[in-house]
Amino acid sequence: MMKRICTALAALVLLCCLASCGSSTTPTAKGDLAAVVGMYQSGECAVTIDKASGDTVSVYAMLADGILNATEWKLTGTFDPQTNRITYSDCACKHVTYDEHGYPAEETVKYENGTGVLQFADDGSFTWQSASDADSFDGMTFAKLTEAE
Repeated sequence: MMKRICTALAALVLLCCLASCGSSTTPTAKGDLAAVVGMYQSGECAVTIDKASGDTVSVYAMLADGILNATEWKLTGTFDPQTNRITYSDCACKHVTYDEHGYPAEETVKYENGTGVLQFADDGSFTWQSASDADSFDGMTFAKLTEAE
């Protein structure tokens, strides 16, 4: 019961430690899809970007809202090498409450078919501009996590 919760918390703490101890940003070459694939973090929000096929990527984000609560986003988007951005129109967002065993106990869909853009900077970070969640990501810059040297 508590073991799953502790495991989830340990993973979150590890992610935060990697972000603050020994992580650095990796410059992104304009037009390089491979450079945007990876794990990113901003505050309590973690994002994973994976290549799906061609110039399409899948994105998963999780924002911890306490020990047993989180907001999750799932989307697929298209990477444009000219603008160095990912554009999407299928974002699904839900709030999840976990039980004492670490399993989802309740899921509430906040919205589906959300639209927005992940805009990458030259330093490898990105900002998230969401039409559906403008307040959630306002002012947040997501830095790419790398292994400690």
